[in-house]
Amino acid sequence: MLALGLLVSAVGSGCAIEQRAAEKMIDPGLRTPGAGLQLERERARVRGGMKLGPYEVRGVSVRERAFAVDGSMFSSQVPGRPIREYQLALEFAAPEQSRTWTTTCTGQRRQSQDADFAATAGEARDDVAIRCQLAGAGGRWEFTAEGNLGQNFEGTFSRAQSSAAPGQEAAERVEILLWFTMWKFMRRSLPTAAVQIRRGERAVAAMILARPERAWVDEGLEHEERELSLALLVALRYLPIGFDEG
Repeated sequence: MLALGLLVSAVGSGCAIEQRAAEKMIDPGLRTPGAGLQLERERARVRGGMKLGPYEVRGVSVRERAFAVDGSMFSSQVPGRPIREYQLALEFAAPEQSRTWTTTCTGQRRQSQDADFAATAGEARDDVAIRCQLAGAGGRWEFTAEGNLGQNFEGTFSRAQSSAAPGQEAAERVEILLWFTMWKFMRRSLPTAAVQIRRGERAVAAMILARPERAWVDEGLEHEERELSLALLVALRYLPIGFDEG
């Protein structure tokens, strides 16, 4: 039993070390006690799901779908480069609020133009495009992003036009953090990726996309805003688009 305990402790320490660089990429204001609420993955009551503080992730479904040539989500077309497409669906539940958000995402990954060089360098440089929809009693929200796994990139998260109201706030920026700079000049891939949501310049939510998953949300957010932010972050955690290849 002692040996098993030491093994579990060592594994936990290793995970913490791997996540340290990603945590430093998250806005310090969000990680400050009293400003941000930290949530950590707990054992789910349903196999294949996740419990994150008072929230539950249920009904996770991920599948690869045959790509249709006319179904590219990329803004530019690159003939001859294969594309893989993934479909994700899940439910994000807030039992204390008696509210559930249904999330569906489509992710496409296109082989990079310098795939041979990337393979030699041991780096992921494929292009990715993501579209997600979140729906609940509070309306519908959409997330879109396009970038390259060889660099950090951003997406936008906003209320869908069908649910938009006059004078609604501008879209939130979602930062996909895959790389960091070491000693001000050396670029390195993060061992574990992170995603951060900003409202203007203020970070309002973030998550490390690796076990044990940890998330932070601004304590000033309304309950519905917290749920939406976390539902999106959890979806990006489950989408097998290449964020875990650091």
